[in-house]
Amino acid sequence: DKPFLELRADGLIISTPTGSTAYNLSAGGPVVTPDVKAVILTPICPHSMNARPIVLAAATKLTVRAQCSNPSRCDGVYLTMDGTLGLPVSPNDTLYVTDQCPLTARLIMLDGDGYETLRDKLRKNL
Repeated sequence: DKPFLELRADGLIISTPTGSTAYNLSAGGPVVTPDVKAVILTPICPHSMNARPIVLAAATKLTVRAQCSNPSRCDGVYLTMDGTLGLPVSPNDTLYVTDQCPLTARLIMLDGDGYETLRDKLRKNL
C-alpha cells in the first residue's frame, strides 16, 4: 500500500525463479534457483545506473502503473506475458500482481546437479 519504487526504463520484467530465467538474465537479472519462492523485478534498459534487480518474497503483492512524462506520446506501452502478443496499456491502467499459481513445476535433471549448463554458459562469457 506504499510506493516502493519509481523506475524509468524501457520496461520491467516480473518473473518467478522458473519463469523468464533466460530473458531475465540477459537483462541483467539474477539467477534464482527454482526452490526459492520469490518474485523478481528486473528493469529493462533502465535510464539510471542506480536501478537494480530486486528479489521479493513470493507473497508480495505488487501494483504496477505505466506513467508517461508526456501522455500524448504514451502509445508504446504494452503488457506481454510469456512472449504472447502484447496488450496495449494506457497511463491509467493498473496491473496487480498478487499470488503465484498454487501449482508447482516439476523439473527433471537427467545428469549431474543441473548446474553444468549454467556453469558452461557463464564460463564462455568470461
